[in-house]
Amino acid sequence: MISEMKKSISVSVLLGTEHSPGKITGAVGKLGEMFRLAESPEKEKEKEFLVSASMAALYIKSGAGPVKSGKHEIKVSADEKKPECSPASSSFLARMLSGEHPEILEEWLSLLKKSPCRAPTEYVVRLLETGTSHRNLRQMISLSLGERGAWLASLNSEWSWVCGEVDDSVDWQTAGRPQRIAYFRRLRSTEPAKAIELLTSTWDDEVPEDKVEFIDATAAGLGPADEVFLETALRERRKDIRSAASSVLCRLPDSAYCRRMLERLGKIISYTPPPKTSVFNVFASKKGTFDLKLPDAPDAEMGKDGITPKSHPEGTDFNGGEKAMIVFQMLMIPAPSKWCSIWGGTPEDLIASAVQGEWKDLLMEGWTRAAATHMDEAWARAILSEKKWISGHVRHIPALLAAVKDREGFALEMLSSVSGDNASSEIVQILGACDHSWSEDFSRKVLKIIFRLIPKADWTIGSFLGKASLQISPSCAGDVARYMADLDLEKLIPSMRKLLENFTSKIQFRREMHDAFNSMA
Repeated sequence: MISEMKKSISVSVLLGTEHSPGKITGAVGKLGEMFRLAESPEKEKEKEFLVSASMAALYIKSGAGPVKSGKHEIKVSADEKKPECSPASSSFLARMLSGEHPEILEEWLSLLKKSPCRAPTEYVVRLLETGTSHRNLRQMISLSLGERGAWLASLNSEWSWVCGEVDDSVDWQTAGRPQRIAYFRRLRSTEPAKAIELLTSTWDDEVPEDKVEFIDATAAGLGPADEVFLETALRERRKDIRSAASSVLCRLPDSAYCRRMLERLGKIISYTPPPKTSVFNVFASKKGTFDLKLPDAPDAEMGKDGITPKSHPEGTDFNGGEKAMIVFQMLMIPAPSKWCSIWGGTPEDLIASAVQGEWKDLLMEGWTRAAATHMDEAWARAILSEKKWISGHVRHIPALLAAVKDREGFALEMLSSVSGDNASSEIVQILGACDHSWSEDFSRKVLKIIFRLIPKADWTIGSFLGKASLQISPSCAGDVARYMADLDLEKLIPSMRKLLENFTSKIQFRREMHDAFNSMA
C-alpha cells in the first residue's frame, strides 16, 4: 500500500498533473475515504493532488514504528589507543572547521597522520560531517578519528564510508554501497587479485554507476592479472562502463587491447626515416617523414574497443575530421615507446619529423595523451622540449610534467626559457603541474617569479596565487613578508591587493600550523 502510494506520488511530481493521472493510488480504508472527500468538484487536479499528498505524508509518517532494540544492541566504544593532539594544533582545526582557510584541512590531516596523535574528540562529529560532503578527504579523516570516531560512525548510515575504510570484516554480499566501494579500494592496495575476485562474484548484479566506480578503482594495484576482467567490462552495453574499462586497460602497455591498437595503426601510419648521411647527400634532410592512410570508417571490432568517428576525447586540442579522429583515438592508447621500437629512433627524432609534416597536430596530440597516460618520462621530456609546439598547447604541460621524476628541476629549466605574449599562461601551467608540496629552494625561486609579475597586474598570475599558497614551503613565510614590504600596494587595484592579502594570510597560517605540530615532537 505505502510503496504504491509513494510510486504514484513520484510519477505525478516528475511528470506533472497534466501528463499523469494526478491520482494517488494504493490507499484503502479510512485513508481512501479521505482521498475521495478531497476530490475537487471543479476538477482542479493540482489542488486535489496536493491535498491528497499531504494526507498521504501524514499517514506514512504516523505509521512508522519504533526500532526494535533487541536486534540492534549498541556496543561500547573501544578505548582510545592514541592521545589527542596538542591544544595548539587543535586550535587550527577549530579555525578551519569554522570557515577560516578550510582548503588547508587536508594538510592538517596529513600532519596529524605523521604524528602519534588523533583528532580531539570534540571535533569528531564535525570531521565526519566534513568527510560526508568532501569525498577527497574521507580516507584522511577516517585515519584521524580514533576509536570513538569509528564507533560513532558505525551508528549513523550517513557515515558508513568510515566503516569501509577502517573495518576489514566487511560482508561483501550484504554491505552497503559506500562500504563495499571503500573496502574494494582498500583491498586493491593490498590484495588486488582478491578485490577482483570479490567484484567478479557480484558483477552481474552491480548497478551501472557502481560498475564505473569499481572499474576506476582498479587503477590502484593495476597489473596484467586484471586484463581478463577489464576485457569483460569492455564488452558491456553501457558506453560509460566501456569507456571506464578502456581508460584503465590502456595503462597496461602489453595488454591485448594496446596490441590491437598498434596492429591497426601499423596499417595506417607509415614512417620513412631520414636518409643516412654520405658525401653524396650531405645537404639532405635530417628528418624523416610520416604518411597516413586514413580509414573510411571504424569496423565492428574497433567499435567494440570504443573507437567511434564522432567521439571527441576530453582535454584535447585536436579537431580533425571523423577519419582523422578515428586514428587519433587509437594513437592515444599504446605506450609511445612502442613506436621507437617499431620505427627506430629516439622520441626526439620522431617528434622532429612529425612537427614538420602535414600530420603534425594528429601525431603530437596523440603522442602527448599517450605519454601522459603511460607516464613515459622520455617522451614527456621530448614533447615539453619542443618549444614551438608546446607553447601553443600549454594545457598539456601539467599532464606531461607529472611524468617527469625531477619535476622541480625540469620545471625550472622550462621556466627559464619562457617568453612571449603567452608567457604568464605557460608559467601557470608549468607551476600547476607541480602539484606537490614544493621544496624550500623551489619555493623561493617561484616567489621571485611571482612577485616580478605582480606589479604588472598580471591576472593569470594573480588567479594562481590561491593554489600557490597551498604549495609554497611554509618556511618561506618570511620571504613572502619581505616581498610584500617591497611592493607599492597603493599602485595595485583593490582586487589584486585582496588576492595578495589572502595569499600572505594562508602561508602565515600554514607556517604557524607546522610550528604547532613540530612542537609536539
